[in-house]
Amino acid sequence: MILGPAGAGKTVLAHRLSACTGLPVIHLDRIFWRSGWQPAPRDEALAELESALAGDRWIADGNFLDAGDTRFARADTVIFLDLPRALCIWRVLWRRVRDRGRERPDLPALEGFRPITPALDLELSANGVAACPRASERPAPAVAARGG
Repeated sequence: MILGPAGAGKTVLAHRLSACTGLPVIHLDRIFWRSGWQPAPRDEALAELESALAGDRWIADGNFLDAGDTRFARADTVIFLDLPRALCIWRVLWRRVRDRGRERPDLPALEGFRPITPALDLELSANGVAACPRASERPAPAVAARGG
């Protein structure tokens, strides 16, 4: 499992690890968010996540630490990306410009989604960049990546 704030590079790392290992990537944003970045109903999201985790081997990309699922118990490797806050914010801003109007396979559909300011606010607050504590202020993560 790969964790970290928005802009840390979770998805890029997940895809690179997948290319090297052949493990499937589970994009948690696609599970926990619906079109237009509307939250998925919790029961539906958890059922979809458990179905995705049913395989023996996988790489999970995303946070959602309070989901109450079995990822942590099943994962054998945890990668927490702890990059400087300014770099993460820069990457989020750059990604907003680069991907403007385009859909990404790791994110929900953009239908009804207002770009730039609301999007940035949502991404920063939902993924913890705005309030991303320094490593020394953060408890040790209890999360991981699944490999075989």
